[in-house]
Amino acid sequence: MTDPVSIPADLALPFWIDPLLAQFGQRIINDRVAHALLLTGTQGQGKMLLACRMVNALLCLDLTESGLACGSCRACHYQQAGTHPDSHLLQPEGSEQIKIDQIRALSARMTQTRSVSPYQVTLLTPAERLNRNAANALLKTLEEPPPNAVMILVANQTDRLPATLKSRCQRIHISSSPTARVRQWLIDTAPCNEADADVALRVNQQAPLAALSFVTSQSLPRYQSFEQDLLKVLSARQDPVTLVQEWVDQDAQEIIGWWVAMLRNAAWSQVDALPEQVARRHQFYQRLLQTRRLLESPVRKDQLYESLLIDWQKTGQGIEPLTQSG
Repeated sequence: MTDPVSIPADLALPFWIDPLLAQFGQRIINDRVAHALLLTGTQGQGKMLLACRMVNALLCLDLTESGLACGSCRACHYQQAGTHPDSHLLQPEGSEQIKIDQIRALSARMTQTRSVSPYQVTLLTPAERLNRNAANALLKTLEEPPPNAVMILVANQTDRLPATLKSRCQRIHISSSPTARVRQWLIDTAPCNEADADVALRVNQQAPLAALSFVTSQSLPRYQSFEQDLLKVLSARQDPVTLVQEWVDQDAQEIIGWWVAMLRNAAWSQVDALPEQVARRHQFYQRLLQTRRLLESPVRKDQLYESLLIDWQKTGQGIEPLTQSG
């Protein structure tokens, strides 16, 4: 299973995920599991972590009293080895979309008799990558679900899902937790100091697991360099063409995501900005969000970056960095 946020294999269940999983475990025990579940929340809140634990619980043959997977039965061993015949993962293959042929193949598998576990379980991620035909085909499956089949959809951008599809799913939303408690969890788990924790959370929209990945993957120095390069462009100390050449070989979604973070945090502290500055920043922020979507298809990244940097020279004046170079 793939996810943009890297989750350590030995990560203890975070405090904001634990009650959601406990509630789901009780649904399994009480035989009240919906045939389709939609997990929502900011990327990096732990949707994939929760989804994987839910899949494990549904497949387990010897649930604990709290409804969690035992980790030691035959089904759990199959799942741990990635060979469970009743467990299906659906995600983009060879493209940035989930296509109708994948949904048709899944529907055919879901009609087959279960081999080991009480349920056939499908994890579909990210759900917003369903193209229109695939979404329509999936809707038909959800309207007439096979018995003892459960589908778990994980979505980062629910506004891109058809309303009819969302209406067929029981939603489980991972809400933001109190900042102080999340900060302390990050300091203890990474581990890191308070200043690094604050930057990591602000860059990652207060999403704890995204912030944890940011710290443990040593992204902070790279983000600091990225931020300083943009500020140098504003003061004509950085050639935009040279910067574009450096960015072309880097992760485009990461670059745009960091840029979005700069603008988002600037919006929180722009009380002294002139109205025209605020308007320009908002327009540029919206353009960055549109660029994120463009990057899901084959595009000339160098041309995108060049155009953005031209606008940035008009927009970025007065924006303060989140970090301080040492």
